[in-house]
Amino acid sequence: MDSSSLKQIVVRRVKKLIGKEGPDFTEVDQKYREGDWRQAINFAQEIVAKYPNSADARYKLAMVLVRSGQLRRAEVEFNRAIDLGAGSSLTEKIERARQSILEKERLWRDEVSERLSASKVVLQEAPPSRFAFDITNVPLPNWYRAAALEGLILESTESRNKYIELMCEIGKVDRVYDIVERVGGLSSLSEDTLVAIGRSLLPQEYRERLVDLLKVLNSKRPQQRRQDEYSFRYSHGDIGGAFNVAERLAQETDASNPSWNRARVSSLKLGNYGQAEWYAAGQLLESPTYAHHFALALAAELSGDYETAREQYRKCVARQKDAKSLAAQRLAVVLNRRFGDARGALKELEPFWREFDADQGLRISLGLPELERGMHDSVVPESVGIGSNAIRLAQNSLGRSQQSKYLEAVTEQALASSDREGAMRALWQMIFSMEHHDAKVFYRLGYLAAVSGRMELAASIFEISLAIPSAHAVSVKKVESRREQVWRYLEVREIMPIHPSTFLWEAHFGNRVDCNPYAMWREMSHRPEMGDAIHIIVANDACSIPDDVLADPRTVVTTRESEGYWHSLAMAEYLVNNASFSFEYMRRDGQVYANTWHGTPLKYLGRDDRDSVLDYGNVSRNLIHASDLFMPNLFTLKVMTRHYDCDKLLGADCTVTGYPRNDVLVHSADRGVSGLRRRLGLPDDGKPIVLYAPTWRGNSKEQRFDTDRLIEDLRKLGKSDRYHLIFRGHPLSLAVFAEHSLPGCIPDPAISTYDLLNLADIVITDYSSLGVDFLAVGRPIIYYVYDYEEYSTDRGLYFDLDEFPGRVVSTLNELLETLTEFLTQPDSLCFEMEGWRRQFAGMDDGHASARCNDLLIGKKDRRVVPPPATGKKRLLVHSALSDVDRSRACIQALNSVDFDRWEVTLTFDRLHLISDETLKDLLIDLDPEIRVLPRKGGVVAKFEESQAIDILYSMGRFPSKSLHKMFSLAMRREAQRLFASATFDVVIEWGDLTTVWTGLLGYGVDTTRRILICDRDLVAELDGPSGQLRRVLPLLDGFDEVLVPRAGLTDIAPTKEFREVLVSRRITSLDSNALTLSHSVGAPGVYVGQVDEALDLDFIVKAFGQANGGSADTSFVIRGSGPGIHIVRDRFGDANSDRLIFEQCADPRWVQPLLAGFYFDCRKYGPVSMGLLDSLAVGIPVAALMRPGLDTALLETAGVKIVASIDELRRWIDSLKVISSDSIRKGRPELLCMSLDDVLNANYCQVDV
Repeated sequence: MDSSSLKQIVVRRVKKLIGKEGPDFTEVDQKYREGDWRQAINFAQEIVAKYPNSADARYKLAMVLVRSGQLRRAEVEFNRAIDLGAGSSLTEKIERARQSILEKERLWRDEVSERLSASKVVLQEAPPSRFAFDITNVPLPNWYRAAALEGLILESTESRNKYIELMCEIGKVDRVYDIVERVGGLSSLSEDTLVAIGRSLLPQEYRERLVDLLKVLNSKRPQQRRQDEYSFRYSHGDIGGAFNVAERLAQETDASNPSWNRARVSSLKLGNYGQAEWYAAGQLLESPTYAHHFALALAAELSGDYETAREQYRKCVARQKDAKSLAAQRLAVVLNRRFGDARGALKELEPFWREFDADQGLRISLGLPELERGMHDSVVPESVGIGSNAIRLAQNSLGRSQQSKYLEAVTEQALASSDREGAMRALWQMIFSMEHHDAKVFYRLGYLAAVSGRMELAASIFEISLAIPSAHAVSVKKVESRREQVWRYLEVREIMPIHPSTFLWEAHFGNRVDCNPYAMWREMSHRPEMGDAIHIIVANDACSIPDDVLADPRTVVTTRESEGYWHSLAMAEYLVNNASFSFEYMRRDGQVYANTWHGTPLKYLGRDDRDSVLDYGNVSRNLIHASDLFMPNLFTLKVMTRHYDCDKLLGADCTVTGYPRNDVLVHSADRGVSGLRRRLGLPDDGKPIVLYAPTWRGNSKEQRFDTDRLIEDLRKLGKSDRYHLIFRGHPLSLAVFAEHSLPGCIPDPAISTYDLLNLADIVITDYSSLGVDFLAVGRPIIYYVYDYEEYSTDRGLYFDLDEFPGRVVSTLNELLETLTEFLTQPDSLCFEMEGWRRQFAGMDDGHASARCNDLLIGKKDRRVVPPPATGKKRLLVHSALSDVDRSRACIQALNSVDFDRWEVTLTFDRLHLISDETLKDLLIDLDPEIRVLPRKGGVVAKFEESQAIDILYSMGRFPSKSLHKMFSLAMRREAQRLFASATFDVVIEWGDLTTVWTGLLGYGVDTTRRILICDRDLVAELDGPSGQLRRVLPLLDGFDEVLVPRAGLTDIAPTKEFREVLVSRRITSLDSNALTLSHSVGAPGVYVGQVDEALDLDFIVKAFGQANGGSADTSFVIRGSGPGIHIVRDRFGDANSDRLIFEQCADPRWVQPLLAGFYFDCRKYGPVSMGLLDSLAVGIPVAALMRPGLDTALLETAGVKIVASIDELRRWIDSLKVISSDSIRKGRPELLCMSLDDVLNANYCQVDV
């Protein structure tokens, strides 16, 4: 083993031992990628609040600020990161970022120069006295000239105002603040300039500066006071505040005043659709314009008043000059979706299909008057040969334009021969393969559906011709962002019917066209009875598309996550994947989804693979959504269902079918030796072929390989003149190999691995499933596992060395000797191979593809069915897993559940585990009976539902029932996405309260009982910096029971009844077995909790160190392994080390202060700790260090001693009666805590605080 590999192993194991602590930036990075700067900044600020001494956290916040244009604030955070001791690597990153800022400043000044040159008003107003030239005629080529002119421009009031407005326009608001300070404050600026500043206020300074800005502006024009306030609040997302202002204005004015429109718009945004309708009606009565008719129609549609909506949309259509108006489309939607009048909808849509109706057949059938003849003659393009055009798809790229032109030609040819079905099939192919949205394709398809008599289908097609067919009609544009693509996917999924005989085939996330989906496509495409089917193959790279795919006229190619891909996911009848679809995918009624996976696993997968514990959630989710699982053998089936923890929620038909991809190995008689040899440049000399195909190393994000060893092995293996050596690397390792020149025959990636297996006489591999596939042909397999100890430790294997299905060697010499044996005695392994073949490849008879396809299209019941009942009750628990101690308590409680009665599933977000190895280690302690399903991806919601979530996040409440309903719909869909049709008897939200999970378990999951268990001080956190609790409170009504550790919550949520209990693992009595500490309880101990940055270490050392007069018989108990433990050891010194007790106790938190004797909350800042509350609950003496913001009166009333000095603390300790272990055990243990079983059985016992 080389030094680099050894170093990697040591680093991994050290991380495992000590844990990896630090902030988690996943949410920040996700919002950063989505361009949601406000949310990214909020998340980054929360992390800084949690880790104030983290240079990485400061750097991340600074970078988000840079991206959002807040350069001054970013510079402050950069300086703080450096002051906190940023390492050399981070310092280098900061310097690069600063250089980038300087470059942006230079570019900004160049832009200012151009704007100033174009703005004659600004320049002409500036006094030219300081310069000997006429500045209006001098070009401004660089930022130096702009900077010089800035000082000159600011001398004039008019030019100053224009200049500030210019800065606001180009987003340099932080620069505006500097200018305002230089010119004497806001009062010196004009009204228009103040308005420009108000609309451009930076989000984090909005509330701070708004009051001052309004005060100055209102003194200048008091009649505009509320209009300005509305404008500022609305532009900054304060919709509730904007609506309140607009409502007051509307009450003081008549309906012609713009304030009525402001109130209507705010009402729509807040989901108060009835109120929006009222304001819109008032505007319409005052001024019956097109805009007011449309406003009333939209508000009426959203509020459910469809009669009014239909009437007003019709008036809009009558007034609108543009025949293809949005009002006509909305009217058609209302007629079709709300009144079931598809024919009426198509009549309103006549302008959209008129150009296709050359013979006016549809007009006549709908009862519309005929138009003058000859107005719509269609031009049929010159016919194009199918084969030649299909082959063009391989040129340069995926050939989107060629593919589209070809299908257009096919459409016209079909229409010319009156083959409407053929034309519609070609148009559907265009829809399933389109890269970007093209409404005209939908118009023509809708027209053909209508003239074919399918009016309902036609009306639905026209409805989704909108880029985003949202009920709000507010986002009709080209779909670009992923979020907008998902909105469209959900709308199409709910509006359009399943398209019959449409197949979506995807392998390896579209990175290659091979494996089982390709083999099944090949067999299905040759079936005569499937001649009318449409096949969609996902391919991200043109080079990976086989020739037979390009030549098939019924097959189109789409890229993953393109417009056509989302259409296919929403409407395809049959879907086949060998990995997983995008995390937004949800199988709908009528779809058949078969998952085949991509090999028999020798290495750990799913929950067994520590590195993938954060990533396997989408695989588990796909398996849960599948209607069929086609597996090569029983071993693979068990691993996939059990080790991806989906076996208890699985509703699929699981069948051992053999592997379709291995059919080619069994059927290929001559193995294509001659042709493939020539293609590889190998002579046709009859020498055997040896294929060396190792798997990849590392993880999915970081691949590695010992390339030096590989090169040496290939060089020595290639020396023999008895065979030809071919090397095929795993696709995930190609990037690593590309950096080196490998010796020997390296096939082009376009050549299929299975063609190489056909060619091979002997296969050498290591931990790859490729060796299991090769069992189907009965030729020798050698497993060259030179790094077995490292690989089995790092990744994990399901097989011991003596269980591998082939000959195992561990050194190069053994490999060369085994090769010689197999070349001279080819049948030496035949007996052993037959046993392995029966076990792993017994169904590989050459007909696996046909067998799978028969099962695929032969399914009669295509409903989404729930998993079968097992007689046990189902329990779903979500825990944030954000804190080691809380997470450990949750896991211990789950482990104590009676698994003879309960099937337990634990779910969580991946975010906290990504950066904390200790939290990841906790999952190892889970009982194997507990299924673990990590959540992958964000909430998949429609536009209006996303709006409801955003408003809840910003306002902390639902301002209308409509938004609450939309939020509930989004949560129900999210539950379906995560758990398909599974139902649960009980769901529990445990620990940190988050908006999404509290809503998901409170409103989304299908269950009969919902319980929320929170062990946090909610009252103290109510006004915390994140505002998270404020957002959660409106969601508590979704739970049947809320269990909390303390009183006082009825003040913040008076409509909810709380049970004040402590929930922990099962403890029936407080005996020596239940309470195990590493020290004996004798002398009094002071328990202070976990050491972190909030703990006042100076006070502790002075109070308890012997050198400072501390009592020698007082122990000092510290929980856990906080980051400051080494500091405590150093500060106490060797003389006092025997009185330091560092507890890694598995018992609940309250047990430790119980045995220590006293609890001392010695934090320098922040609210009271949960340990203090726990100690109060069980009657332990408690003291707290005086600090700013501490409610001393309340705590003293509860029995807490508030100390301000060391002497005061010592006197308190001396005055206490020491609690013996006997008196503890004679207490009231039934009041201390309750088990999770007690909660599930509703056996509550109240804890008096």
